[in-house]
Amino acid sequence: MDDNVSYTFDDEGNPISTELPPPSARKPPAAPRKGRSKQRKLASAGSQESALNNGATPDLATPSSCQLVAKGEEPMTDMFHIDGTGFDVTLSPNLEKIYWESMNPSGPSRKRSGSLSGLFRRRKSSSGLKDPNQDSIDMNKLFGVRIKRRRKAGQGEEEGFVLGLGLFTFEQKDVSILREKEIYFEHPSVEICTRWSDKLNTYLNSSEGRPKNVKIFLQAYAGEKNGRNIYKNKILPLFQNAGIAVDMTVIHHNEHVKQDMIHLNIDDFDCVIAMGGDGTVNQVLNGLMNRAQKEKDIEKRSGFSPANAPIPMGVIPIGKTNHVAFSLMGTADPVTATLHIIFGNWSPVDICSVYTTEKFHRWAFNCQYGFAGNMLTFMKRYASLGAKRIDAAFLKALTSSKLRAYDCDIEYIPASKSANPKSKTICRRGCDVCVGRRATGNSQAEVITDMVQELDLNNSISSRESAGSVIELKQDSPWRTLKGDFMNVSIYAIPGNCEIAPQGLSKYTHLNDGNMDVVAVKSVQRKDFIRFLSRHGNSKDQFEFPFVEVIRCKEVKFRPRIQKSWEHADHEFSEIKYQMTQQQMQKKKLQRHRSMEMVIDDLESSQSRPPALAFQDKSRSMYDLDVSDEDDDEEDEEKDGDGDLGAGHLKGRGGSSEEGQSKGETVAMGREGSEPSKFQYVGPQYQPTWTDQEIARRKKIARKKEEKKKAKEDEKSRSVWNIDNEICKTLELDFRVHNGLLLVCGLGISPHAEFNDVRFGCLPA
Repeated sequence: MDDNVSYTFDDEGNPISTELPPPSARKPPAAPRKGRSKQRKLASAGSQESALNNGATPDLATPSSCQLVAKGEEPMTDMFHIDGTGFDVTLSPNLEKIYWESMNPSGPSRKRSGSLSGLFRRRKSSSGLKDPNQDSIDMNKLFGVRIKRRRKAGQGEEEGFVLGLGLFTFEQKDVSILREKEIYFEHPSVEICTRWSDKLNTYLNSSEGRPKNVKIFLQAYAGEKNGRNIYKNKILPLFQNAGIAVDMTVIHHNEHVKQDMIHLNIDDFDCVIAMGGDGTVNQVLNGLMNRAQKEKDIEKRSGFSPANAPIPMGVIPIGKTNHVAFSLMGTADPVTATLHIIFGNWSPVDICSVYTTEKFHRWAFNCQYGFAGNMLTFMKRYASLGAKRIDAAFLKALTSSKLRAYDCDIEYIPASKSANPKSKTICRRGCDVCVGRRATGNSQAEVITDMVQELDLNNSISSRESAGSVIELKQDSPWRTLKGDFMNVSIYAIPGNCEIAPQGLSKYTHLNDGNMDVVAVKSVQRKDFIRFLSRHGNSKDQFEFPFVEVIRCKEVKFRPRIQKSWEHADHEFSEIKYQMTQQQMQKKKLQRHRSMEMVIDDLESSQSRPPALAFQDKSRSMYDLDVSDEDDDEEDEEKDGDGDLGAGHLKGRGGSSEEGQSKGETVAMGREGSEPSKFQYVGPQYQPTWTDQEIARRKKIARKKEEKKKAKEDEKSRSVWNIDNEICKTLELDFRVHNGLLLVCGLGISPHAEFNDVRFGCLPA
């Protein structure tokens, strides 16, 4: 048949030829649909770029600090299928967006053939798009991309039939909760999927602030004791999809983190993650901050200026108490915390340095003494109850026999007048107080400075003649004192949000203002203290009670006042040892006094008296001296007594028995004039009777009962410190707050967050 002839057929099936016009005169074919869609996308991209230039900004969940390509690069468009529907998908480098449009928006949807569609539909909704109107995604919301393949048994990751491209992003399940989201672009071409994957990975790898290598310390027995399963099924897949290398260590004992941080090559990691409760967070905090001071050669002592942490710290909460995670993210969800770490959402946080009276003790976020310390003690005791141990410990600490006040002294340096906790400013995401503090920068230097006040010698000492032995400073002390009986004393560097206190144990404390809040609850009746605790679970202000003191300060010194009781005898006391000690002290004091008198007399005689009189006084003072060799004689007698070992011993040393006997007689003669107290006479030894043994046994039992009663009374007069849910039995502690030393994952609690009233145990909501 001729190419220029068109054939038709009659009713009988015979062909009928019809001549066609020449090819040059024919009408050109219509442009393919894909080309038209690409032109529309370019026009749409241009209009959006002009809108951005006019001042419009896209709504981004997280800030992007990276550039994919230089401005002006052409967008990349290819055809993909989403749930069996064809779409033109475009990657716009200038807009940093991926958007798609149906290939036939006006007509019916183009469905893929049934045989090919079955290859891609492995699940009910393979695209992951719950919103059918969604037609774009910001590239800064992506955290991973992967080519999807169908592999047979034994095939590697790069083998198998290509199904398409998977983009990993997130969605907002709640105001504070994030969830992983996967978008599938289906295409069987290896070349197209590889080109898109390389382009997107280039963008993700150029992102600043996102970690590439992380170190995880996992407390497998925190909370419900399912830390390994959570890590394996939820946390690790997220890091793998994001292309983040993970080095995980399981914590086996309390010193494990400390030992690993000493030998850890910290330059190999971009983030250190604590996966556990508040106790695990405190261990990682101490290891990281101690490592920072060691690298800067800073000695940890009272009043030093610490260095900032070299890398951020992530928190994945899986414990029962998660104050740090709640305060930074508004939730204790592990997946949300992991997504914050992946996207590099960091916030500077204040921390406290804790000291004993002798040395540096540890780093901490929140510290509590009194009721909270007793509650933590009972939690350790009821560990076998599992999740119910908090309720049991809470009720036990509220019983009449355990709830009591503790006498103590609190010294503090108040913060500036502008930082007033009574202003009732709540810290939320984008807080003006924390952002303003961050903008001014951290005033603390990274080198150690001696906390010594500069004195003006001209003003403090009027003249050399009038100067005394004590320098009196005219400056007023910045320290203030608070004394009394308190049922609970708390020191907060962060708000301390948790399940039983959704709005925070100290709701007006800020994350990064350089201050800490001291909350002291005075001695009140049990019902009033329960009212104070109940307000932590609702929107009412727990600090409105007259028996609650709230102080915003910089430094705190805590000193308990423990009353001494004379009701119990000290069985360790020995009257003989006490008298001997007093005599030795009196003898040393008398010798010191005599020597001082001699020196003073010599100075006066040499300055004011003639040489002849000075010589007489000197000779008289020499006669007054005790020049007797009584002590030497006593030492000689002791040596002689030790040498009186009998004739056999002298004979063994080479001497005869007669010499030993004569020497023994000489020693005996020398002992006649000596003091009898120098010798101990041993009397006959008797076997104790049954009565004597019974009396000794009863005395021992009575002593044990007395010591037990004394220990109970001492226990009632003191409590323990609850430092980030870790027990500290050292009572006399000093605290100092440091502004923004550490970056922690999270952006703060959302200002749109809503809190429900919480009823804890038997307490009313």
